[in-house]
Amino acid sequence: MESFYKTNMKRLLFIGIIQCFVLSIYTQKKVYFESEQEKNVSISPYKGIEMGLGSVMNESGLKGNFTIGYFTESLLSKSSSLIWGAKTINTIYKNYSLPNDFTNFQSKYGLQLAVFAEPRWYFNYKKRILTGKPTGINTAWFLSSPIELSTSYIKPNNPLSLALSVPLTIGFRSDLSKQFFIECSGGVGIFYEFSSVIPLPVLRLKGGYIF
Repeated sequence: MESFYKTNMKRLLFIGIIQCFVLSIYTQKKVYFESEQEKNVSISPYKGIEMGLGSVMNESGLKGNFTIGYFTESLLSKSSSLIWGAKTINTIYKNYSLPNDFTNFQSKYGLQLAVFAEPRWYFNYKKRILTGKPTGINTAWFLSSPIELSTSYIKPNNPLSLALSVPLTIGFRSDLSKQFFIECSGGVGIFYEFSSVIPLPVLRLKGGYIF
């Protein structure tokens, strides 16, 4: 009986050691697989056209605007990019007949041109990938600084001047299909006319089509 007991104990001990060994190998493989998966997670570069609604500071003050432009999104790292391009800024503004008379005015269309460069960090893109959430066209929350150099209104007998806006924004991009996306962002920054600096609130709603 004693020898039978010892034999069974040895068998159980041997089986336990084998199970621990197999479990250890499986765990190591799983951790290694997850590390490789995380290592390969990256946002994607894109090119396309964009249209947006938002706020703009110009010689008429803070105005709402409609923009149309072309953009390229180039990778800086696996979670950050540089979005750069050019666009037209379209606004409706009031043209007053007299400087101090705010009752007599005409509504006019204003056209501006702008170039922009926006460094952007998609700070939860990797987490969305690993948790199985949609990530098409870089769907994620982001922090960005959309630096923009714009002209004054382009119209006859109006001297052309330049202004620079440098805001810091937070926003979210979401894909609507394989080629369409929408994003919304808001923040604060400065508007610099090379003669004065003005605090600048920023709110943007933008849709895009990628090629």
